[in-house]
Amino acid sequence: MQSPRDPIPPGPSASAFVLLGAGYLAVVAGIWLSPASHGGWAEGDARAYHFPIINYFMENGFDLHYPPDLIAMFPGMHLFFAYVARGIGLAQLPVNSPAALLIQSVFGVLLLLALYRLALATTRSRIAVVVLALPVISSRYVLYSWVWPTTDLGSLAFYAWMLAFLTDSPLPTPKTSIGHSVLTAASIFFRQSYAVLSLASIANSLALAVSGRHEKLSSRAIALTLPPIIVALACVAYLIAIWGSVIPPGFQRHLAGGFNIVSLVHIAALSGLIGWPFAPALRRLLSGRDLKTIAMIAIAIAVLCTLTVPLDFNIEAGRYNSLVWTLARSIHIHSVAAAIIGLLIALGAFLWISMIRVVCRGEDFPPELTMFALFSAGLLVQKMAWQRYVEPEMLLTFGVFFARRELDKFEAGLILAAYGIYGAISLLQIFIG
Repeated sequence: MQSPRDPIPPGPSASAFVLLGAGYLAVVAGIWLSPASHGGWAEGDARAYHFPIINYFMENGFDLHYPPDLIAMFPGMHLFFAYVARGIGLAQLPVNSPAALLIQSVFGVLLLLALYRLALATTRSRIAVVVLALPVISSRYVLYSWVWPTTDLGSLAFYAWMLAFLTDSPLPTPKTSIGHSVLTAASIFFRQSYAVLSLASIANSLALAVSGRHEKLSSRAIALTLPPIIVALACVAYLIAIWGSVIPPGFQRHLAGGFNIVSLVHIAALSGLIGWPFAPALRRLLSGRDLKTIAMIAIAIAVLCTLTVPLDFNIEAGRYNSLVWTLARSIHIHSVAAAIIGLLIALGAFLWISMIRVVCRGEDFPPELTMFALFSAGLLVQKMAWQRYVEPEMLLTFGVFFARRELDKFEAGLILAAYGIYGAISLLQIFIG
């Protein structure tokens, strides 16, 4: 069993994060000020779907007569935007207005503060702070959603704060129970699939209890895990009462009609495609025998998936809007495409199994893995296996997990270089398409 970590001095983490956060804010401001920038999917969604509803609420107040066929989620973000904008005296809110950017920046700053809180709790060096934060902020789904407001940024901020609460207090306290309950309600009204995150506190507590490294769960601790679950059930009941389902009638096509295993396979393939920079760090965290065994298991999983799960580009089936599906479409020889996707699945499975093996060798089960497992389960009921639905949370999970480790210069340098390039590509796409 590993010895408990010493309290982490805030100095190095704070100074590194201030520089990183300030730089990111400057990038956001620069994009918004540039007349040459365009936000692709985010700008299109904001203009066609989100802001018509925001402006409807600004004119009419909240009622259930807004166009529900425009968005698949409850209009929590839209209500927030509308009432803040009305509160400062605006009659309309254009997508590219300073007010829209400032309102969305509430969620952006909340995200940065959550990342800072996580950095203080899990890192010991400046380089580890960047290993934690850079992968997630390199994602275009974070950057674009900030400049052209969509629900992606706010829902990620709520997710990150839930993880921060679990990291600070593995066993629930009254304060974290209340905070988790508030975040549960907010996240559900941004994206309904986040309802499963209400189970994060009890799942994390049970994982700690099963590990045998903590005292037996008290009845008080168990009771404190229940309020987020009760809040989630109430929110879901409200959605069913107004729609007869958890999504609007016009978006029933987004439901999988059962469990969509493709969502999990997509997560594995996407992990292999954009999470590979973390793989070299595993060579010191596990023995050679462990790595060989895990590699064999990962290959077996990949072969099984390629033989039994549809992995081609298919809009009707929800397999689009992801680099994984774009790659499958761009390779015209089916066997070659299947082999490449299979390799990505194998690498992704290798990453996740290895991470679980690392913590099983003597650590507490970390909350980032508990959270992501629940998050992934919430995607099983969705038909749409899209990259934007999973990438930011996935990269945050990788970042937090590996920032806890003592990475050497090569491992940390590879992660920073890879996600620096990934972020640069996200930025360039804003200007060159």
